[in-house]
Amino acid sequence: MTPLAQEAYNLLLAHEYDKALELYRALEKQNDPVSYYYLGYLYFRGLGVNQDAKKAFDYYIESATREVPLAQFEAALMLENGEGCEKNESEAA
Repeated sequence: MTPLAQEAYNLLLAHEYDKALELYRALEKQNDPVSYYYLGYLYFRGLGVNQDAKKAFDYYIESATREVPLAQFEAALMLENGEGCEKNESEAA
């Protein structure tokens, strides 16, 4: 984990969502795979941003295609339940 990613994670744990969001967006610009997962996490839960399941799904999918296991799991759950996307149980499996 890079120092910037660690700082963003620490801010997330400290519930400083606005600051964490800023750092995760900076990491996104660097194409950090895990940043997409955490951006999805923030959007799905509405932490520091307006809750937006569609954006969350898009971020989870971006992270999942970069082989981040938690993102793959979250994207599959969203597909199974039709949250932020069209329900697709076969794709979720």
